[in-house]
Amino acid sequence: MNGKALLGLKRIAWAALLWALGNTLYVYLVLGGTRTFRVESAVFLLVAALLPLVWFAPSGSTPAVLTDKASRSLALVAGGLWLVALSPFVTLPFLSDDYVFLASYRSLPDVVNVGHFFRPMFAAAFLMLAKLGDGAPLPFHIAGLLLHATNAGFVYVLARRFFQRTDVAALSFAVFLLNPLQAEAVLWASGLQDLLWAAFMLAALVVYTGCQSLTGGRLAGTLLLVVCSLLSKETAVSFVLLLPLADWALFRMKRGSVLPAAYLGFVVTLAAYLFVRGRVTSIEAAFYSAPTRYFLQKFFSTPYKFFAQPWNVEAVDLSPVVPCFITIIVLGAVFWAANRGVGRSALVGPAVILASTLPVYSYFYVAADLRASRYLYFASVGWALLAAQTVKTLPAPRLSFPAAFGSIVVCSFVFLSVNLTPWRTAGEVVDAVSSAIVSGNSVASESAELRRRYGDGLEVKDGVPIVYKGVYLFVNGYPELRKILTDGER
Repeated sequence: MNGKALLGLKRIAWAALLWALGNTLYVYLVLGGTRTFRVESAVFLLVAALLPLVWFAPSGSTPAVLTDKASRSLALVAGGLWLVALSPFVTLPFLSDDYVFLASYRSLPDVVNVGHFFRPMFAAAFLMLAKLGDGAPLPFHIAGLLLHATNAGFVYVLARRFFQRTDVAALSFAVFLLNPLQAEAVLWASGLQDLLWAAFMLAALVVYTGCQSLTGGRLAGTLLLVVCSLLSKETAVSFVLLLPLADWALFRMKRGSVLPAAYLGFVVTLAAYLFVRGRVTSIEAAFYSAPTRYFLQKFFSTPYKFFAQPWNVEAVDLSPVVPCFITIIVLGAVFWAANRGVGRSALVGPAVILASTLPVYSYFYVAADLRASRYLYFASVGWALLAAQTVKTLPAPRLSFPAAFGSIVVCSFVFLSVNLTPWRTAGEVVDAVSSAIVSGNSVASESAELRRRYGDGLEVKDGVPIVYKGVYLFVNGYPELRKILTDGER
């Protein structure tokens, strides 16, 4: 692209940025945080203006700013803060669907009783952990922490290969590990399915991208891990997008003579999976949703909204100044990166987010209280890559990169801690209900007392608490819990 055309694109981008910033200030400082759709619309215009700059502007590699030792040190700090935040929850009781699964998976034959799900790998893992702990939640929480830490390690490996920089890979690791939206996937025993499919898929990507020339052995290992991911959760069908994306992002499709066989293997694997799944269970008719303009707007904007503003609005009462400030910082960083010539590789992170949420389709949503944030668990890999890609383009990198790294780690820890607060109360509520059942007291009376203690954030239905500030309590599972406690079974 010639200089004149590039200058014209930058002028358009500047106008779009000013419009987005103006709307941000107006929505948060004047309207008090209402009508946020104005910000979303302005951001869509900004992204449309920046895409040509990202696509056509030249980009070059940049040297590492931090030494390997400094990078590892910052990664260890992130890991330590993560353990400080999550380790107190290893005694959190089971919640909601957990009791359904405890009642459903009592022996090995139960694993194949799929109902409207086809997740035998998850079922087998759930059964194994239940047997290991004799029905106690501790093994589930330890497994959740280990799986999330392992997934963060996979993100580091993939980011190291993608960026060819240890410091940027360490930042990607920290962003993913401390992701404030992780609680539903990591702490909820039923979230094991999201951890499992993500772990197998990330392992498949690590194996698949281990060398430029793809070999038959690597392909076989990749397909085996993909099958395990598919048997953990249906969302893993996104492998048909994620693996080709890895071919383009890391190797520009130059993988040798085995690559055509790989793509044939992908098609056969997907077809076999859909055939088997169709034989054992059906797809609900309501799964598909008409792609209206409103649906598409929310589908594309929801992940970024919660990644950029990752707090449970019911758990913390923030001044509109905070989201205003954060939005301005994010918009400014993205704009700077695009104008600096970040290159087409910056599209990899958003592509990962889109590919991993697309199969969820009409079930994809995240509420303001972070209900259903587990749907964004794998997508946070893409956010980690995008955040790291943006930070590495900041001016005066010797100063700005470590400052941004440290700021992201601290802010992520703070918001993660805020988002974990309702989970502590949720555990207290479930323990109180369990005690009422065991002692023969009225659960309705206990629920009324809990409602007085914890306020309107505790939702009660038919005398049973169902949700506390976004945390599922007994949306499902109450009859199963009652049966487990009254029959003395675990």
